Amino acid sequence: VPLASRPPGYDPISVKNITPENVKLLADASSRAWDAICAQDAAELGAALLDTMKAWKAILPNTIPPAWREWCRPYDNSHGYLFSGAGGGFLMVISDTPVDNAFQVSINTIPWAEQPFKS
Repeated sequence: VPLASRPPGYDPISVKNITPENVKLLADASSRAWDAICAQDAAELGAALLDTMKAWKAILPNTIPPAWREWCRPYDNSHGYLFSGAGGGFLMVISDTPVDNAFQVSINTIPWAEQPFKS
């Protein structure tokens, strides 16, 4: 989902809370996201992305825009979502159904070795 660009002078790293506990939150969420991708589990991927956003907010609070709840509320019935980059540009929404105002990404869930041969 496209979002507004950050205003001029925006500095996502002006506030830093880089602690072992916060970094562990991010590492755990990232590991869960990767495992969900490998397992093709959309629900777990969405949950892991939400936890990634919580970890970003804990580590670098300015990476999550003040209006994030307003922007994300329409997608609360999805599996989850996460800003691309430092909270601007796009919102990735994990959903089994089309998302309003978004471009759709289709993911092939057939394992590579089971796909029909195309010449």
